[in-house]
Amino acid sequence: MDNALTSAPPSAAAVTPLLTTRFLGRQFIYEQELVSTNRSALELAEAGCPAGLIVVAETQSGGRGRMTRSWFSPPGRNLYFSFVLRPSIEPAMVPQLALLAALSLRRALLEQCPSWPLKCKWPNDLWADGRKISGILCEMNCRDMKTSHVVVGIGVNVNVSREELPPELRDSAGSLCQLAGRALPRADILAAILNHFESDYNQWLADGGLTAFLDEWRSASVLDNCAVKVEQNGQLHQGVARGITPEGFLRLEQADGSIRTIHAGDVHVLR
Repeated sequence: MDNALTSAPPSAAAVTPLLTTRFLGRQFIYEQELVSTNRSALELAEAGCPAGLIVVAETQSGGRGRMTRSWFSPPGRNLYFSFVLRPSIEPAMVPQLALLAALSLRRALLEQCPSWPLKCKWPNDLWADGRKISGILCEMNCRDMKTSHVVVGIGVNVNVSREELPPELRDSAGSLCQLAGRALPRADILAAILNHFESDYNQWLADGGLTAFLDEWRSASVLDNCAVKVEQNGQLHQGVARGITPEGFLRLEQADGSIRTIHAGDVHVLR
């Protein structure tokens, strides 16, 4: 593995010249270690930082994903970053941002290699060959029933080898370098993600939902037309995944042919 690429930091000096964004990533905080980039970005958002500010760390001592799960964050290998948004939207729309980010992320990564088998897994993951490559965590604060700010946190396994993963993750997690057979430039990848997301975000705001992205999601989804089970609030639902609604809910076709919309939950493909 190319150590120069592996160690080259995704810092402001490396990323900013590659940006085509108007606001996203234009204020840039880069740290060697943080407890969590989401935690730091939420604190900055509460203090009044502008939309578009991004927090990047080389490692996290308390990285986390959905449902308080931990996120393995070895130093100098991957991307761990969070950015602040201030959309004037209803809080119910915020979960759509995780799906939007997954599509932006997939498109940005396919620029590195169009043949990579990258698929989106509802509601917030990116997979390749049955292994998780990336996870997305959106957190928000509301005032007077309106969204004050949203922090979108993304972790991408870029240059971590299979041997560096904890044994319990080696069958469920993968990385881009494992797909490519070589180390990849993290700064280039981060810039591409931000460029794609800002464009998609503007489209999403203009449309007021995911309508423009439904066909792309359907073709990118690892779940579509698969038999799945969904764990939701202690209940178990089974059926066939049939895309998502414009609101970002999973459409689950049940045995009687009816469609149940799933707002949140853990989804597992039935073998």
